[in-house]
Amino acid sequence: MLEHTAYAVVLKERKFLVVRRDSTDAWSLPGGHVEDDEPAEQCILRELKRYPGIPLGPIEQYGETEAPSPVEQDVMVKLSFFVIKVGREFQVGGHETENLAWIDSKYDGSKGSLALYMGDWLMDKLIRDDLID
Repeated sequence: MLEHTAYAVVLKERKFLVVRRDSTDAWSLPGGHVEDDEPAEQCILRELKRYPGIPLGPIEQYGETEAPSPVEQDVMVKLSFFVIKVGREFQVGGHETENLAWIDSKYDGSKGSLALYMGDWLMDKLIRDDLID
């Protein structure tokens, strides 16, 4: 079985936005489950509406990978990543704003762990493409 999720890498000043859902201590990228017959980019737009104020474009496909699900045995997850480069200040509204942070590759984990999929593949790619410090 293959699940599909999509995530936004919102970049500003060589850092990227992470969010923490109430049900976990781990930081994650904004995103979520891609619904049946839904383009992954549409999923990103739908999920980012939870954080009013984040500029919604332009959105660029950044890459895809597959990994075993961290919560379901015998399930693979297709991870689609999209980049949104933000060149201006903005305020994020909504009820989840206290669960937002801007981090770079030097994040030390002092405010909580990063989601597993944000490990080697994604972080290395962001550094290699000179998008984060």
